Amino acid sequence: MKRFFWILLAIGLGIITAAGFITAFDLTIYLDLTPFLLVVLIPFLILLTQYSLREMGNYFRQAREKTQFSYENIQKGLIFFTTMQRLLIGSTIIVSILGLIAILRYIDDSAAIVGTRFGVLFIAVLYSTILITFITIPYIGALKKKLVNKPEK
Repeated sequence: MKRFFWILLAIGLGIITAAGFITAFDLTIYLDLTPFLLVVLIPFLILLTQYSLREMGNYFRQAREKTQFSYENIQKGLIFFTTMQRLLIGSTIIVSILGLIAILRYIDDSAAIVGTRFGVLFIAVLYSTILITFITIPYIGALKKKLVNKPEK
């Protein structure tokens, strides 16, 4: 994975931030602890049942570094990032369903309560989309590129 990735990542996050300023929204509305914990913590805890922190760190390192790793380790890294991606999608679906249930429960109440619930739902989707777009997809791509460039034994 090239060092240029981190520059592009910063630019991408900068564009997202700039979009918030351009549309005249307060960026603090995008910071909500509950969906962040549900979207990030649930997949992380599930990953901890299958991988140690050291293994996770090694898979991130495999994708970033130009060092040669074994075909088997690259395959394991691909499995890890694919699993992470699927868990992020799954946790987002769970949080979205919980948000819809909360919306339907308070549908007759004030618009502020319903609006807040919709906001939480969409913030969860936003967090998951950002993590998938800027973490799992590039790392999966980097590992697949290493697989293609590495002769199979």
